Amino acid sequence: MTLTDFLSQLDGVGPRGTGRWSAKCPAHPDKSPSLSIKEGADGRILLHDFAGCTPAEIVAALGLTLGDLFADHNINHAELQQRKAERKRARRIEGQQREVEGFRLDQLREAEHLLRVARGISIDAMPTDDLDMYLQSIAGAHELLRIEMGEEAYAEFTLGLG
Repeated sequence: MTLTDFLSQLDGVGPRGTGRWSAKCPAHPDKSPSLSIKEGADGRILLHDFAGCTPAEIVAALGLTLGDLFADHNINHAELQQRKAERKRARRIEGQQREVEGFRLDQLREAEHLLRVARGISIDAMPTDDLDMYLQSIAGAHELLRIEMGEEAYAEFTLGLG
């Protein structure tokens, strides 16, 4: 059964955000919608009645079974496993992207901090090797911020350092 078919059997159906609906529960006298409905990632219809009716009671009141809440009764186990693996892979990639974005943000904060701290440091007594490493770090910080911020924002930022 499709979500549209299921919703057509209910009273008081209304949208409750993206991919969510509410309706009057058919399993008890409902003055205002207490039934929440949405479609799961695998196509099944998900139900929650805030008045306490179970999904089995809800579908029975409509003359249906819990099996009717599934989009395709003939779906095979291999296909379910493939869908599950695809969702897991998507979550892993999403997590990796957040990790990379977090690392990049840390780099930008470090670069900005280095440039702010570098102002006013005396390099007269600094050993040549330390000075070379320090100047390379500052140049790298400037380059990173220039690329990430864009020329105009970077120019404004460097004016603020003075």
